[in-house]
Amino acid sequence: AGQAPGKTGGPLPPPGKGPLPPPGAGKAPPPGKGPVPPPSGGPKAPPGKPPPGGKGPPKGGKGPPKLGGFKAKGKASNIKSLAWTKINLGHENMEGTIWMAGGRRISIDISRNEIEELFSTKAKKAAAAPSITKTPKLKCLLSDNRAMLMQISLSPFNKLGIPRLREAILSLDPAILDADKIESLTAFDSKTKTYKAVPTAEEFAVAKEYQQSGEPLTAIDMASQYVVAMLGVPVMLGRLLSQKTKLEFGDHAASVEESCQATLTAFQQVQDSGRLAKILQIILKIGNVMNQDTDKGDAAGFRMDSLQKITNVKSNTGPNTSLLNYVVEVIERQKPDLLRLKEDLDRVPDGARVELEDLVGVVNKLKADLSQVQVVVDQAKTQSENSAPDPMIEVMEEFLATAQPRAEACDALIKDVQQAYQDLGRFLGEAEGFHKKQSASEYLRILVNFVKQFDAAQEWLAAKKRQEVAAEKRRIAKEELAAKKAAKQQAAADGGTRMEGGGESAGSPATSPAPKAASTGGAAAPKATSPGRGRRRLRGP
Repeated sequence: AGQAPGKTGGPLPPPGKGPLPPPGAGKAPPPGKGPVPPPSGGPKAPPGKPPPGGKGPPKGGKGPPKLGGFKAKGKASNIKSLAWTKINLGHENMEGTIWMAGGRRISIDISRNEIEELFSTKAKKAAAAPSITKTPKLKCLLSDNRAMLMQISLSPFNKLGIPRLREAILSLDPAILDADKIESLTAFDSKTKTYKAVPTAEEFAVAKEYQQSGEPLTAIDMASQYVVAMLGVPVMLGRLLSQKTKLEFGDHAASVEESCQATLTAFQQVQDSGRLAKILQIILKIGNVMNQDTDKGDAAGFRMDSLQKITNVKSNTGPNTSLLNYVVEVIERQKPDLLRLKEDLDRVPDGARVELEDLVGVVNKLKADLSQVQVVVDQAKTQSENSAPDPMIEVMEEFLATAQPRAEACDALIKDVQQAYQDLGRFLGEAEGFHKKQSASEYLRILVNFVKQFDAAQEWLAAKKRQEVAAEKRRIAKEELAAKKAAKQQAAADGGTRMEGGGESAGSPATSPAPKAASTGGAAAPKATSPGRGRRRLRGP
């Protein structure tokens, strides 16, 4: 009693006791749990385990496949494969090919490890990027604007380094401190009213305070390091400007000397030119004829600025003929050697390019710069009384010993040029004090332009002659053509007359024109045939 018969007909064991019911008995397990029932007709799989390989038994009732279901291979290769079309060894056409010829076999060692390293299927792991550590911001002892200007000015010395730059400034090394680089250091900034790379007294004071603090230079920026490095450099601005004066003085002095010499040579050529003097006399004579019976006539000479007006006087025969053209025609007919005026004044254009006023300014600046160098030397001497002597003192004193006399010589040379200009004006009949109203370069340019116009007038004359020759050739050719045409017409008229006369006297021997004996070299004219000759005589019966 109390027992319910199962499907097997036996009593159920008490709960928790007795053997478990066989698979498939009782309730079906929840989905996804419990053993998978085998396919109908096939052997049952062991409880709780799937068939090997995750598949049921093969069709045909055969047992499960061998483990793995594929041909076992060795360890997978780490080398990339080469895509080629393989020829098997047993290929029927292998005999006699390049692959079987014994003579072509080669003995060579191939390293698998080397190939695997080069052509591995596994990409090498990239080296880990170094961790970026933010560098601490450098301290700046200057204002941002001053630091920026100073760093820009120091850019030409980036490769040199600040310590080497300090040594060059102390020793005034021209191989490092040329004029352009010094200009970069001493350029004046109008906004800040300071020299771009020359620290002010306040900046030096801040740098000295930082130096005394004992903090490292690596903690401050480049501009600040530069200011600290320049501490102790005597008269820094003065020594840099003095070095610049020393480097540029020779070129400036040479330029003044060459320019003065060019102007003196031009003056001398004008005074020595006999051709110019004769041409001016010819112009004077022609002008006196043109100005006869006027207040401008009977002149003894004329000012040189009158040469600028000579081309403005035009001829009535044509607008292209000026008074200067006529002067050249007269010279060409009577004094052709004067046409070579340009040879006498070939150096005048060089002198006309020189501005004496500019040279005076250059020399005055040279003298002022040398005076400033002397001041800097005196300051350096004072600062070095209680310390080692500044090497700049000896360098600049040697420079001043030669530069100052040369500057004085340049000054004297300019005065010689100014005096020579006044002498030239007197030689050419200019009024007293004319040199104050007109510079030497302007005066010489009058002569330069006259020579150009004189040459142009010669070219005009040569072109005129070529045109005249061509016109004469055309006239002669035209006359010859007209003569030939007239002769041809006359010959035609004479021929017509002869033909008319021959028709009236036909059969009349007496009126026939006699043959020209002269044209045959004196040969006798043929005898006239008598009227009776050649007639047939009639015979009687």
